Amino acid sequence: MVTVGSANLLDRRFVVDQVLVSGLVVHARRLEGGTLNLLRLLPAAVPPGRVTPVPWTVEKPTQWSVGEIKVDESAVVFRDETIEPAFEATVEELSLSVANLSNARGAQATMDAAWLARPGQAGGSSSTVAFVSIRWGQTASSRSTGSSPGGSPPTTRRRSLSGSPRAC
Repeated sequence: MVTVGSANLLDRRFVVDQVLVSGLVVHARRLEGGTLNLLRLLPAAVPPGRVTPVPWTVEKPTQWSVGEIKVDESAVVFRDETIEPAFEATVEELSLSVANLSNARGAQATMDAAWLARPGQAGGSSSTVAFVSIRWGQTASSRSTGSSPGGSPPTTRRRSLSGSPRAC
């Protein structure tokens, strides 16, 4: 579900209040040739010289913001078919929340994410990871709990995100 706050085409300002996704399951495969199956969703590239670009200028850059992006009860299944036997891993119970995402100068977005990751190999390990209140350019703390064949105890790690969101 997407809730649009406002869209002003003349001023080139777009505000999306909320994007909600629930129950999404993504199946990603690295095929024998090394390509990713998800790339097939993109349009085919046009050979050079087949399209004549139309020159135009933008006097005012487009400004956009998204109040909240929330993904919950989702999963990603990854299969690598370039190796024998094929490797498969699953990320379940994926929840992601991003707030105050914008291309405005000085804007700070925050992100919370948690997931359960399981490799698809017998005897592998599983872990649950939760990130709390990540701000671009600041250090984030994470708590990783899990079990491994050796029965190692849960660990706490510090992670860092650097940079800032920028318009594409």
